[in-house]
Formats: sequence, structure tokens, C-alpha cells
Amino acid sequence: MMVLLLLSCSKELTTDSAVPDVDHDGWADEDDCAPEDPAVHPGMDEEPYNGIDDDCDEDTPDDDLDGDGFELDDDCDDEDAGIHPDAPEVCDGVDQDCDGEADDHTGLWYGDFDGDGYGDDTLTAFECETGMVTNASDCDDLDAAVHPGATEVCDDAGTDEDCDGLVDDDDPSVSTESMPSWYLDVDGDGYGQDASVAACGPTDVYSSDNDDDCDDLLAHVNPGADEICDDEDVDEDCDGLADDDDTDTVYDGEDGWYTDADSDGYGDPSSDPTVSCDASYSGTAQNDDDCDDTRADVNPGADEICDELDVDEDCDGLVDDQDDTPSGGTELYADDDGDGYGDAGDAQVLCDEGSGWVDDGTDCDDTDPSVNPGAVETWYDGTDADCLGDDDYDADADGYQHDGSGGDDCDDDDATVHPTATDSWYDGVDSDCDGASDYDADADGYDHAGYGGGDCDDHDLGVYPGAPEVDAGVDNDCDGFAEERPTAVADYDRASSLEECDTLTLDASGSSDPDGSVVAWDWEVLTVPAASARTTADLDSADEEQPTFAPDATGNYSFGLTVTDDGGAASAQDTMSVAILARARNAVPVADAGPNQASALASSCTVDGYGYDCADCSDASFTLAGSATDDDDAELSYAWSVTSGSSHASLTDPGDGSGTVTVGGVSATYGSTTTQAVVLQLTVTDCIGDTDTDTVTLTVQCTGS
Repeated sequence: MMVLLLLSCSKELTTDSAVPDVDHDGWADEDDCAPEDPAVHPGMDEEPYNGIDDDCDEDTPDDDLDGDGFELDDDCDDEDAGIHPDAPEVCDGVDQDCDGEADDHTGLWYGDFDGDGYGDDTLTAFECETGMVTNASDCDDLDAAVHPGATEVCDDAGTDEDCDGLVDDDDPSVSTESMPSWYLDVDGDGYGQDASVAACGPTDVYSSDNDDDCDDLLAHVNPGADEICDDEDVDEDCDGLADDDDTDTVYDGEDGWYTDADSDGYGDPSSDPTVSCDASYSGTAQNDDDCDDTRADVNPGADEICDELDVDEDCDGLVDDQDDTPSGGTELYADDDGDGYGDAGDAQVLCDEGSGWVDDGTDCDDTDPSVNPGAVETWYDGTDADCLGDDDYDADADGYQHDGSGGDDCDDDDATVHPTATDSWYDGVDSDCDGASDYDADADGYDHAGYGGGDCDDHDLGVYPGAPEVDAGVDNDCDGFAEERPTAVADYDRASSLEECDTLTLDASGSSDPDGSVVAWDWEVLTVPAASARTTADLDSADEEQPTFAPDATGNYSFGLTVTDDGGAASAQDTMSVAILARARNAVPVADAGPNQASALASSCTVDGYGYDCADCSDASFTLAGSATDDDDAELSYAWSVTSGSSHASLTDPGDGSGTVTVGGVSATYGSTTTQAVVLQLTVTDCIGDTDTDTVTLTVQCTGS
């Protein structure tokens, strides 16, 4: 029998008589799991299978000593984890699956080269051979640590230890005990902080295998960095020391302090520097850039100035005009053409004036000596000789170029003459350059009669010799006589009935023209009763002498008339009013929907299995010819409607009694006839509102054949 011993690390024997120990086993009752049984206490040998926790440690097994998941009642060998009811049978004379028989498998046996109890399906046998097993589930039969019963662990090779097709972090069953810690590395410098995760491999942010970073927000701060000088005294190498306090500090050329005898902030490069991050010494500078440490006005921060001694004040190796920006000089301009005027685009501030430079930078073409502000301008040659920047084709500077040089200014010597100028008539000057006569203000082609022309009114386009006489009181043709207007007289035919719905004939025959004849009439409806919907559009031939009108309500109607004579003159409008009375007796209209109609059609059938498949008959089209009579000859309105069979009918109704109907969707089975009737009603209404109806039946017979 196996005896297990496990000593407790958190509990101790007691010899203090003041501490309760009822069973006197040397263990305080508070640490003893059986304070009344001296044979049970921490440190006691665990006796397997007795059902007692002898050593007071739940982690010490009392049963299933081999940890294979099966207790003694089911396990035929509780000291061998490879022997239990679910174990694969191995050909070795041992009963691995606890069924009472060894090597009793009746199927195929598989080779187990690595001896891990899991076989390879490439090596088989029908009889038990030493070392063979009853399964072929090993995914690597050369490695005894790899098989379906193994525990997945983290490894650099990415081995699938448990043969489930997943490795390392991709396998949810991977052993957490095999996982290393990966530390948060925010700045990505390879050194992490305290926060970590357990995983087989690094993640995007938990990517460091250490927690040695002292500032995980700065990538240049980590144990592998160089300590350097900085104003904030940052501990770049994470050793707890910064700048001059750290013996490992790496100094560069900027960390040396050089002699500054002239105290201008720039050191002498010939002096020996003192190296330090922070220390500042009197009479020193943290650079060696001074080119003359005896003069405080000479250093790289000074301005180069013009001087007779040609001193290099800014220590750039260049003096006076050799330097790009000397101060105290004069701005001069290059005069390449030698005309005494320089190019403003080629200027320099010079200490010493030399040949080819002038102090006037107003030349607009420094390649041509004939072009400069002192030259005389020659117009229309395309050259701005005097450099004024004006248009060489606009001598009068009115904004318009000479019409002889592609422009539209007809007088380029007069700034008041150009295309947008306002013309002053009758002065003989074409101020707006339109080429028209200055004596024809109305542009009718005839000059003013006062300036040798024949136009008797040069401000009226419709007045000139030979013009048609169209305006009353105006002498359009300048013959000394003015046109007279015609007179309109609006009336109606006194023989017309003045009852509601009867036709009223208007009459303009009383209109006249004193110097010609009336040739055109224009009637309009001015007012109607509140119940009427009539407008001028309801006048029949409103442009004739005697149009007709059908009142649709009782009350007063007013009409206006304007006439035009053969000279084109129009009259003033004349108006009249007519009172329409109620009809004394009204005859009801009689509707006639027309004769009934029928259409016989055939449906095409095809054999479909044991029957026929018949299509709908084609649509049938019918033409409606409704009409009506009315003894009063009143105006009538017509309306069609479908009263039966509407699901098969499509109606087109123009509103005059005619119309078309399409009947469709009628089907029949093979050898049978289907009759579909559609009933339509015609409603006729007169202007009083009296109605009459009539119906017509349309029949479609569809036969399946």
C-alpha cells in the first residue's frame, strides 16, 4: 500500500498550554481538522482508501492515487495512470482497460513507435504484436510527449501536443502553467511595465518578456538606452540616476563648456572644454562657435555689417558683400542694358557700389536700353516704352483698344468716345462707336427732319416716312395727317333667348372707323354670376364679330369688346351687361348607350401530363357610340361607368359619349366555353342638371380548343 506524506507549511505544532488542544496531539484545535482525534492532524501520514483526511490536507488524495480520474472501485491498478477503464489496450500482456482480459482487442492493431499508448495508422496488424495499440489517434508517433491524452503546453516549435489541430494560444485547453508572462509595452521599446498577461506568445501591446521599463510612455527611456544630458533630468537608462549623477552618461559635443573671454555667449574653439550636463561656469559657454573671443560684437549671433576693415562679424567666413545679408549697405539694382534704370527683380544690398548697379529699380525691360521710364512712348507698336504699365493699344486710356489694332474704340484720341459711352445726339460724334447715324435717335433708319432727314418724330420708332398708320392721334407716316381710332359698340342679338342654358349671340356690328374699316374683334367675359363657371374660354369664336355664348347659371353677365381698324389702330373697350333668367320649362335629355355587342374568341390549349393547360383568351376591344337628344337643344355632358364585370374591363372615356372598352382575363377549359358579360352605363346631363341613363352589355365568349 502506498503511503503519502505531506507536511503543512502554514500550520505549526504548539507547546503552549494556554492554546486549546483537546486531543493532545500537539496541534491547536483551530489548526486541527479533527481536534478530538489524536490520530488525525497536520503532518500525519495519509492512509489511502480509509475515507479519512489523516493529514488535514484536501490536496492529498485518499483515492485515485495515480490521478487518472478513476477511483479504486473502478481502477484495476490505482498506482498506474495508464491503466483504467478508458485506457487504450496495448499489446503487452497487461489489462490496460480493466475489462479482466489482456490484449483482448479483436480489430486492427496499430504500431506505437514512441510507446505513448497511441498508434499510427500507417502500421497495422490483425493480431496482437508486442508494442501495438488499439487506436490510430497519434498525430506524431515519433514523440512520446505528443498524443491525444497529452497536455497542450506553450513551446517555441508550435507543437500540437494534444493532437486537436490547435497549438499554443489557439488551443483553449493549453496549460496555463506553461504560459510565460508578457508585459505591457506601450512605447514599443522592448521593455515592459508591471501590467501583464499570461500567454504562449506576445500580443500587440503585451509584447515584452520583462517589466524593467521605468517610463513606458517614452521609447527612448529603458534599461538599454544611453543616459544623456537633458533639461528635465530624465533617467534614460532606468538605473535611478540622471545626467551628471550617472557614471554611465554619454556626453556629446554640446555638453562641453568652452572659454568665453568676451562674454558674448560663444566659446573659444581653441580652449579645452569642461564636460557637464548642468553645470555652468563663469566665463564659459556651452559651444565653441566664436571666431574672435576678444570682441563681444563678433559671434555667430551678430549681424554682418558693412565696414572698411571687412570684419566677419557673424563668423560665417564671409565679409561685407560676400555675405548674403550685410546691414548698413545700400539697396542697388542690376542695370544690364546700361540705360540708367535697374531691374527691381534683381536687387542687392551692397556695402560697396560697383559697375552695373544703380539705385533706381523702375526699368520694366532691362534687356532693351530704349525701354525705361524716361523713354517716349510710341503707340500701337506693342511695346510699353515708358514703363507706365498702360495698354499700348489704348492711347486715350479709356479702357478700349484702337479699332485699327483689333479693338473696338473708333476714336482712340478721345477718352469720351468708346463702345460704352452715352451718345449725345445731333452733335455729329459717334460717341458709343456703334456706327449708326448720330441724327437717328430712334434707330428707325431715318434721320431727324431738323437735320436734313424726313423723320417727323426721331424719338418714336413707329414714326417715319412710309410707316403704317397704327396709332390714333399720331402721324405715323409723317404725311401731315394723324390716324383716327375706331369705336367699339358691344351688343347682343335681340332675338336671342335670355333664358338659362340657351345660346346667346353677341353682336359687334355697330362698331365703326371714321377713316377706314374695322377688321378685328376681341371679346372677353368680364363678370359672371357666383354660380357660373364660365370664362372667356367659353366664348365660341371670341375674335369674330358675332360669337356665341352658353350661360350656365342665372344672373348678370358682362362682356367687353375691343376692335382694330385696317390701319392697326385699336379702340377703347366697350362693355355691356346681360341678365339671364331661369328657364320656364326644361326638357329632360334622353340617353342612348347604343346596341349590345358580343365577341367570340378561342383559347389555345396544350397537353399537360394527363390534362390540358389553356391560356386566357386574347383581349376583346369594343367601341362605344353613346348619344342623347334634348328638345331644348341644351348643352349636354356624357359620362360612362362600368356597373358589372369591372374586374375584366378597362374603360377609356373622352367625355363626349364615345369611348373604348377592353375586356380581358377570360379563360376556359379544353372543350368548354366561358361567357363574360360587362355592363356599362351612360349618364347624360344637361346644363340645368337633369340627367338620364342607359346601359349597354358587352359579351365575350371564350372557348378552349
